[in-house]
Amino acid sequence: MKRLACTLAIALALVTFAACSRSLSGKWVSERGGNRYREFKSDGTVFVQEGAQAGYGTYEIDGDTLIFKSPSGRAAKSTIKDNKIIDEDGEAWVKQ
Repeated sequence: MKRLACTLAIALALVTFAACSRSLSGKWVSERGGNRYREFKSDGTVFVQEGAQAGYGTYEIDGDTLIFKSPSGRAAKSTIKDNKIIDEDGEAWVKQ
């Protein structure tokens, strides 16, 4: 029983480490092109460039879900899959 408890504790620690080590840090560009990108920082902030418009927000990762929050409190969810971020409109973003 002790051995099982130790094995489960180690497995949980490894899963937690793997989840925490997942990072989006860096610049992600739209596959559709144009002057559109997101720059994720390791401190949980993100800079968003949409053509002539730009702004900041925060983000968090929950499993394969990326949750972006604007300063106004609006939240948007995206999916992280196959080294891409797929937003609510189906647009794919790739790390540059």
